[in-house]
Amino acid sequence: MLQFDVFMETLLTLKQVQDILQVDRTTIHRMLKDGRLAGVKVGGQWRFSRQQIEALTQGAVCEEEEWGEEILPVYCVQRMQDVFAEIAGVGAVVTDLQGAPLTHMSNRCAFCALVQSSPSGHAACQQSWQEMGMMPRHSERAGFLQCHAGLQYARAHISVEDTPIAIIVSGQFHASPADQADFEENLPQLAARHNLPLQALQAAAQNVSLLSPKYQGQISEWLQKMAATFSDVSSERAHLLGRLRQIAEITLDVEGGTLSKLAR
Repeated sequence: MLQFDVFMETLLTLKQVQDILQVDRTTIHRMLKDGRLAGVKVGGQWRFSRQQIEALTQGAVCEEEEWGEEILPVYCVQRMQDVFAEIAGVGAVVTDLQGAPLTHMSNRCAFCALVQSSPSGHAACQQSWQEMGMMPRHSERAGFLQCHAGLQYARAHISVEDTPIAIIVSGQFHASPADQADFEENLPQLAARHNLPLQALQAAAQNVSLLSPKYQGQISEWLQKMAATFSDVSSERAHLLGRLRQIAEITLDVEGGTLSKLAR
C-alpha cells in the first residue's frame, strides 16, 4: 500500500491540472480528446502525470489556449508584432486562415479603429483578412491587396512544415494617389454601409499615410521576414510538443502498467 500511495502522489487530479494550466474543465476534456493531454482513470476519475503537466507549463501552452492555437506562441508573436508595427509605421495583425484575429491589432490607425467599432465593419475586416489568407502563397510578393474599406495591405503566410496555419497582415495605407482619390470618393458609401458618422470618418481618413514605392517594397520585405521567423518558431514548437507528447505517453504507459500490477 505504501508503494501505491507514493505512486498516486505523482499523479494530479483534474482540478489540480485546471489550477496549474488556468483553463476550465471543458478545455481539459478537449485537450484529452485531441491528444494534447494524456491521462489515466483511477476509480472513474482522471489522473495526470505531474511530469507531463510541468513540461506543458514550461512550454507555456496555456497562454495560447484562449486563441485555440497550440503551436503558434501568440504571447510572443504579439510582442514582436507590436515592435514591427511601431517601427514600420503601419498596422499589423496575425489571423487564422479564416480571418479571425489571433493577436490584437498593433498600431491601429484612427480610421481603422472607427470602422472596426461597427459590428458590420469589424466583420468586413475579418472577411478581407480571410480573402487575403486564401490567396496563393506565391503571390505574396506580387503587390498589395485592397481591403473592403479601400486601404492597402501586404500579407504573408505563417507555416509549419510548409503547411499554412495563419497569416500576418500589415497595412492601412495608400499605395498611390489614385488609390487615395478612390478611397476618399467612397467614404460616404462606407459610412452608410456600416452606420458610421461621415464627418468623423472623413477626419480620420486624413491621417492615412501615402507610402512611396520604395517604402512599400521595404514593408513587403520586412513582412516576409517576420512571417519566416514566426514559421520557424512555430515549427520548432510543433517538434517540441510532439516530443513532449511522446514522453507523456511513454510515462503514462509505464505508470499505468505499474498501477495495474499494484491493483492486482
